[in-house]
This record gives sequence, C-alpha cells and structure tokens, in this order.
Amino acid sequence: MRPSSLLLVSLLILSITSNTYAQTGGIGASKQRFLYVVTPGIRDYTQYGGAGILVFDIDRDHKFLKRIATTASMVEKPRNIKGVCGHDNKLYFTTPEKLFCVDLTTEKTLWEVSPPNGCDRMSVLPDRKILYVPSFEKDTWNVIDGEDGKLIKEIETKSGAHNTVVSLDGRRMYMGGLKSPNIFVADTRTHEVIQQIGPFGGAIRPFTINADRTRTYVCVNDLLGFEVGDLLTGKVLHRVEVTGFKKGPVKRHGCPSHGIGLTPDETEVWVVDAANEHVHVFDNTVTPPKQKQSIKVREQPGWITFSIDGQYAYPSTGEVINTKNKQIVTYLTDEMGREVHSEKMLEVHRRGPGEEVFGDQFGVGRAAVKYQRKANGEAVAATAIGIPMIYSEQCLAGSCSDNVRGEKLILDALDNLPAGFLFSYGGMGVGEERLPGPFRPLKLNFVTCTEQLAASVHGVVQKYYGKEWCPPISVIVGKLPNDAAVGVDVVGACPLEKGSYYFNHEEAFRPSATIAQYGPRVFISGQAEKGSSPADAAANTITSLKQTMEWLGCKPTDALQAKCFLTPMSAANDVRKEFEKAFKDHSLPLVFVEWKSDLPIEIELIAKAPLAAMDAPAIEFLTPPNMKASPIYSRVVRVNRGNWIYTAGLSNASATAEGQVLGIFDELRGLLKSSKSDFAHLVKATYYVSNEQTSKSLNELRPRFYDPTSPPAASKAMVPSVGSAERGIMMDLIAIADE
Repeated sequence: MRPSSLLLVSLLILSITSNTYAQTGGIGASKQRFLYVVTPGIRDYTQYGGAGILVFDIDRDHKFLKRIATTASMVEKPRNIKGVCGHDNKLYFTTPEKLFCVDLTTEKTLWEVSPPNGCDRMSVLPDRKILYVPSFEKDTWNVIDGEDGKLIKEIETKSGAHNTVVSLDGRRMYMGGLKSPNIFVADTRTHEVIQQIGPFGGAIRPFTINADRTRTYVCVNDLLGFEVGDLLTGKVLHRVEVTGFKKGPVKRHGCPSHGIGLTPDETEVWVVDAANEHVHVFDNTVTPPKQKQSIKVREQPGWITFSIDGQYAYPSTGEVINTKNKQIVTYLTDEMGREVHSEKMLEVHRRGPGEEVFGDQFGVGRAAVKYQRKANGEAVAATAIGIPMIYSEQCLAGSCSDNVRGEKLILDALDNLPAGFLFSYGGMGVGEERLPGPFRPLKLNFVTCTEQLAASVHGVVQKYYGKEWCPPISVIVGKLPNDAAVGVDVVGACPLEKGSYYFNHEEAFRPSATIAQYGPRVFISGQAEKGSSPADAAANTITSLKQTMEWLGCKPTDALQAKCFLTPMSAANDVRKEFEKAFKDHSLPLVFVEWKSDLPIEIELIAKAPLAAMDAPAIEFLTPPNMKASPIYSRVVRVNRGNWIYTAGLSNASATAEGQVLGIFDELRGLLKSSKSDFAHLVKATYYVSNEQTSKSLNELRPRFYDPTSPPAASKAMVPSVGSAERGIMMDLIAIADE
C-alpha cells in the first residue's frame, strides 16, 4: 500500500476508536455497535446479570450502558431465555413458552405470542420478517410472521426441535433437534423440508454453517469436540476430538461440548469445553480442522459467538476475547458489578430506526466473497454471498497530456475511489502484518486513454490489493471526462452489512458511492433517446429511465449506479448536470464510457427493487409497456434473490472475430458451471467491441447461447479499443447462482 493510503487507513481507524458514546449522542444514534445480552440466559439463574436486555457499548470496551425491561423480565420469576435474533429495528427473543418482539427505538415490548408447543432457539430470514421458531423439544418448527407474531405454517420433523440456523443468503434454514442425529434443511421460500444432513455420531446439539452452504460444524452428545458435515451431499466427513483434555461432569446441557462457532472469516472453529472450563480453537484452513490453542474461562461455557467483524469472541461465561491474540480483553458486568453470563447475545449496529444491522447468535461463517482465478492468479470471476454491496462513481486521475509514469496514474485512480483505502491491504500493526479493510472488491472497471496504460493495469492492481484479494478487472481504451488519463469504478461487497459505524465520515462516500443492503435489484439495459444536443438527449433518456423505474415500483433514491455511453466525451459535465437536476438530492454514482455511435448517449442503470412475493421466481425478464421485446437482450431484468457472480474483462486471442466471440462464450460457460450457474441465470451483459466485424459476429452468435424469452439485460458499445489491437471484443457479465 502507498504511504498516502496507509495514512488514510490509520486516520479512519483513529476516528472509529475515538467515536465515543458522548460524541454520538447515546444509544440509538448512528455510528455505534452494541452487544445486546438477554437474561436470564443461563437457565433461569438471575445471579448472572438479572433479567432484561442488557446493552453494552462495543466501542467503549464493552461498557454497560443500560437495561431494557420487557414484559418477560418484569414478572416475579422470569423464565430462562432460549434464543435471540433481530430484523430491522425489532429484537426477538423466546422463553420456553413464548416469543417476544421488542421495538429497539421505543424499547417497548410490541407483542408476545405462544406458538404451538412452546419455543426454543430460533432464527429470522435476512430479507424479510419471517422467523423459524422451534417448538420446545417437540415434533415441529413454527414459521412465524415477525410483523405480528401470527403463525404461517408448521414444519414437522419429529426430532425434538431445539436449534435453528439460517444461511447467510437466507435461502435455507437448518434445524437440529435433541432426538435425532440428522439436521433437517428447509427451503425458506416454500417452508418445506428438502434434505437431511447426517446421521452424525449422536443427537444434534449446537451447530453452525459456513457462508456458501457447503459445511456444517456440529456438537453432538458425548463428544468433546465436534463433527463436520457436507451440506451438499448430506454426508458426515470428520469427527474431531479435543486432545489434552478429558471429559468430566458438566453442570448443564448434559454434553461435553455445547457451543461452537466459526470466526467470520472461517479460518477457525471455536468449540466450548464445559467440564474443563475452556474454549478450544481449531485451525479451519486444513482438513480436518486441527487443534491449535485453548483458552481458560471463568465458569463452564455453554455457547460461543462472534462480533460481525470477527474482532471479538463471546463465550457464554461473559469474557470478551480478542480473536487475534486469544487474550481476554474484558469481562461483561452489569450496573451492579455482577458477572454477566448468557448464551443469548446479539451484536446490533444502530444507525436509526430501520437502519439496524444484526449479528447472529450461532457464530455463522461470513467468508462471503469467493474468487475464481487462473493459474497465474488473475481473477476471472467473483461470487458474493448474501451481503450488501457498494457501487462507486468513476474516479479519475491525471491527464492524457501528463508526462507521468503509468503506474502512478493507475495508483492515483485507485486511491481516489470512494473510501478506496478501505478496499486496500497494507502494512499495518505489529510486524507489518497485512490487515483487510471491511470491504471486498468484486469487480474493477478501468478506462485508460492509451493502450500502453491499459497494458499496465493488471500488474499494478495486483500489487495494490495483493493476489489474494485482487478482483476481476476490465480495461478498455477511450477518452474520459476532463481529459483524464485513467478512470476506475468498483463494485464491492460489504461483509459488515451496511458498513455501520465504519462510515463516520460519510462525505467520503457522497457523491461517490451508494450502498445497497442485500435484496432485490433491477438492471435496466441501455436506453437511448434523441435530442438536439448530448445534454438534451441525456435529459430525455433520464426521463425515460425514471418512467421505467416508476413502472418497476422503484423510487429515484433506489438508483445505485448509471453508466453513460457518450460521444463526445466533452459533454460529460453537461450530462452530469442533467442527472443532478433529475435526481435532485440523490447522489447517483456515474460512469462514463466513450463510444462510437450516431446517438450521443445511451444509459444503463442499476437500482434497488421492492421485495417480491415469496413464490416469485429468482429472476424475472421484463419488458416495459412502451417498449418492444428483443430475442437477444432483455429490456429489464429483476433479480429477486440469489448469490451474485461477477465476471470482467473476458476476451480471447483467436485470430478471427468469430473465434474470439465463441472463445469468450466457451470460457464463460466453464466459469458459470464452476460457480453453480449457467446461461439461463445471466442477468446483465456489457459487450465492448472495437470493430464492425466483431460486432457483427457477436450479433450472429449470441442467440446460440440465450433462450430468446430470457436473455440478459445488455448494452453493446463500440469503443476505440478493448486494450489490445489484436482483440476486438471484451465482455463483462453478471449472473446469479442456480437455486
């Protein structure tokens, strides 16, 4: 990382750590993280923190802030809390008999219900208020509407319902019971059991899963340790026992290990040991996981979970453990100085009503970005699993007339990205260790003013990010606004949900980026209207785009990014003014690409979309009423759910135009297959062509690969160069994984 970037990161971290309770105005203000601990969370023992919801300030050394009374805590003998989860500004918790809903803004209990056969440890879908609530060790799970507590459906497993884990992408619910060695898997759209995992070596106790739904880590009866299951095949892969410690008598739960979690980056598995009062840490980068360290705690632990960013581990015995050096940094205590123990803890980021971000009580994996790479390390595809994303404006550097090294121009453009330093890795901390920022780049789009600059991009970017986190890259050649030498925009994933308290200096993001929570998207393919000037054509096209958005149920503030194919590029600032007029207070990130066309401008747009019905298809290929459908591209594609797959910079060195096009589609087929997708799940395509022959070949050949009723939304732009005189076409495509 360059010194300037390192300084920016250091200043950001300083601003985060100094963001005190007094500065933010208290609970409910923006830019803070809290730990909500529901008690009594060790059976009904009120000596471990009393009863209620205890709130701790994570950013002030987990200082106790307040106690929230609930209708469950105000009774003479409070019942033990069984589980906790949250959605929007609602916190849900259960006792053996009831499910409660608390409004985090008013701190009032909104409702309480008694589902059939009681309650246990539940989970909630990430994209809507639907809870899966196990009965109290009985035969069923109750599917509950989180808005009003009404019963939607019962799912019968006859497994002694107990623990429930939702996948990061919200597509699967995993159910473990005390009377079965199998984990039951439900499709969250139909609420039907579709699979069983196991049998494991005993009845299922606490368990967790990784982000891409391939592995589960399971505590079972009589095992000091855990077992590993394959969520794809349903088979048990490994039995992993703790070494150096012996099983002994336990006070609660009746099994040696009752608590397991993955660090959010999935590099470690932490499992509790009640009899020996320890937490054991296993290296999960090897197969099977290998024991590496043990941490003594102050009582018998019965649970373990983690902060969203992975900085802290929270055993149920109330220690706060630094996951990096495995040291206990503090202990949770209440307003009376009592030790706080609870198996029911949940991290909550609060930015205002409806702007809450919740952790997970089960310590699920959050390694939510996966890259596919060539043998040389170059990324060709990136998959984002169930997390919000950031869309940046095109950031410019230098001038075409500058006599400056190409490497510096490219680095300057990267440094100018909105919060670009957060994407970077560099020498920070003890021993110059490389530490990640909170974001992960999925795709970088470069425009350079010369082919010579274009040829330098991949090497410079790999150095900037390091091979591990360098994303797919596209590079084309053409003019840029203000005669800039280099322009770059980024699509990134935000593992820390909305970014929460990391956005202390929001001016760094405006007008340069938008952040969209995990949820539906619409892709509006390039629309173009005529006009008396480029600015007039832009105004007319923007009006048409807004009409399409209105037809889709999208507000202007839902727009995430617009790409403008423009000629002449000298009109870029006039076009920007038209966007500012049309979108007013909404700062919409813009990207400009020079194209050769009789039309001055074509604009494609990405926007957030309203929630679809539960039974809606994952992808909808749509034609607005004032437009005509095409067999080779869709006017609009709406994605209701799915894990995103980004490819960039696909090209081919064949000597013929036909060979280049076919070679790209052949490579794309392989990339999609290895990402659990196919051509039917393509949702967006951008084709950059640099000569008429290649453009003609693309038109002739792409119908071979697309169903004429469901082609991706697409734009085709004739550009000066795709980075090399020998190549006539480059493609960027977006798909979703098959369900």
